[in-house]
Amino acid sequence: MTPYKHLLCPVDFSESSRRALEWSSRFSKAVGAKLTVLHVVDTDLLSIGNLVAVPNAFDELRLRAEEAVAELEREVDLTHATVEIVDGVPEDVLVSAANRRNVDLLVMGTHGLSGFQKFLLGSVTEKVLHRAQVPLLSISPRVEETTGGRDPRTVLMAIDFGPESQGVLRHGTWLAEHFRAKLIALHVVRVPYVVLNESSFEPVTRLEVERLTESLVARRREDLEALLPESAGSEREAVLRVGAPFESLRDIVEERSVDLLIMGAGGHGDAGIRWLGSTCHKMVRLAPCPVMVVR
Repeated sequence: MTPYKHLLCPVDFSESSRRALEWSSRFSKAVGAKLTVLHVVDTDLLSIGNLVAVPNAFDELRLRAEEAVAELEREVDLTHATVEIVDGVPEDVLVSAANRRNVDLLVMGTHGLSGFQKFLLGSVTEKVLHRAQVPLLSISPRVEETTGGRDPRTVLMAIDFGPESQGVLRHGTWLAEHFRAKLIALHVVRVPYVVLNESSFEPVTRLEVERLTESLVARRREDLEALLPESAGSEREAVLRVGAPFESLRDIVEERSVDLLIMGAGGHGDAGIRWLGSTCHKMVRLAPCPVMVVR
């Protein structure tokens, strides 16, 4: 049974949101999910600059939104989707809709318009990423049409053995089996610059650090391989890297031509997504493939 019964895709008529909509349309049909397409007419715009003094400004915004939606429906197959135009503050509306409508996956582009309607700029996507309680799949401007426009052939799971790793594993396993894609589980071992002796609190030698690293890598490899379920037809691989999480993830995505990255919202630190520079935020902004963030 599919874990994706209801997809929500916000649109702001930018190129980024159009590509997110195309992905949502194709994916929802592939997994048999309901698709809701949502555009928010931003009521905050009515208090910005001289819009307050323009008669029927809000009606004009809604009319232009309806025309843009009609154009989208001519460009993208939305015959199986429900399309809605609502009023409000975009991030508030999107979070409420995602959390209260039994949405299983929220799909967003990471950049939007820079003109009269700034709906889905990166800041809005990140605000939703902070607050939404459902998985969010982001499509950055770096995602090529060839990668975002096909069924995934290689799915990469970033495993940090934190509380979200089981969710990452659950989504990755289902998607790999459904699309018969290769499934890669990646864990990155971070080695501190200085390791102190537990007794003397003196820095240990470089040789000792290397031995500790080798021991940790060996243990984590066993843990990672034990985490991967038996293949039901798709290829599985456990990969260990030593280094910085973001750079290691980015390198694997490029080396293996990954089509979909799945990771936890907590990134690699205890503060997780609340850190502006976290691995999760960097990958959402810069990954050359769609990124699914789960909780």
